[in-house]
Amino acid sequence: MPSVRIVIGGDTYFGEFYQSKREKAGKLNCLRDKGYSYSFRGILPLLERADCVIINLECALTKQTHSELEGKKRWILAGDPTETVAALREANVSAAMLGNNHAKDYGSTALLETIEHLKIGGIAPFGAGVDHNEAQKPLALEFETGEWVFKLAIISAFHFDEFHEGLGFYAKTDRCGVNKLDDDGILDQISDLKRGGYFVIVSPHWGQNYFLRNYKQTWLAKGLMRAGADLIAGHGPHFLNEFHRHDGVWVLYSLGNLVFNSEGEYAARRVFPYSLILELVVEPQDFGHWITMNLYPIVSCNQMTEFQPRFVDEREFEQITAALRALQYDPAIFDRSVQRRQMDGSFCFSVPL
Repeated sequence: MPSVRIVIGGDTYFGEFYQSKREKAGKLNCLRDKGYSYSFRGILPLLERADCVIINLECALTKQTHSELEGKKRWILAGDPTETVAALREANVSAAMLGNNHAKDYGSTALLETIEHLKIGGIAPFGAGVDHNEAQKPLALEFETGEWVFKLAIISAFHFDEFHEGLGFYAKTDRCGVNKLDDDGILDQISDLKRGGYFVIVSPHWGQNYFLRNYKQTWLAKGLMRAGADLIAGHGPHFLNEFHRHDGVWVLYSLGNLVFNSEGEYAARRVFPYSLILELVVEPQDFGHWITMNLYPIVSCNQMTEFQPRFVDEREFEQITAALRALQYDPAIFDRSVQRRQMDGSFCFSVPL
């Protein structure tokens, strides 16, 4: 019977903002010299074999050169609509999360433009919309697996902060914007999706750049789990964070980056230059479905990879394992629940869901 592979990647941005700054400083502009698809080549085999690839797109897709947020916000990210969509499609990306802190960097018009560019290119946008109702809609998918149908729903949302509230980022009944994580409506939505037979993933954009999880994230995660979320797969800090199982539900506090062509601050911040790619393998069984979660560490430091993320080697995998064990309340529980494997030449952490 056929199995289904679903891949979820973290923060993704080809980096026009950063590459332009590099070029002005006399450095290599990898987009101009190597093309947009270049950065995906080291991880492409994992993406190509998937039935569905979902990424967190951290920019507005627009030709606008001026944002009203200039002088108010430090990093304002725009991507070339044509080149970005074409490279994402070439990498087998079929859906893009927009519930983050950069989707509305160029205002309401550019956000709606981003949504339209993705749709035209065959990539399903979710996590933002013309109003609150549209922004809160999950990505809902169904996969035929022999006699069974696997129903998957993914919710994309950005955690609340006063700064982005002041910039008008969050969708309201009369305003376009991104989905707000700190909303009781999401808890009701999870419960409704569970009653509809969906496996529910919440993918929050939260936390602080280059920091480990904080108390607010833990508190939010517990609320999502109580509402019925089957898996929480976060992103935002730009590097991998702790993951653990709580009351039977796995919480991945940060996948980190997929492709993010900034200069990076790993060395300056003294944090590991690694991220994770999440793969779900869904296999039909007599009783329904068996789901395995594989987490593939990749190197995200562009100084180490020349803007082409790659899977970690054995030494790096051992280093990541030691760091993750050290973050656990009880490393022995981590050892018992997480299997370390090598599949198709790439190292990964593997757990049943």
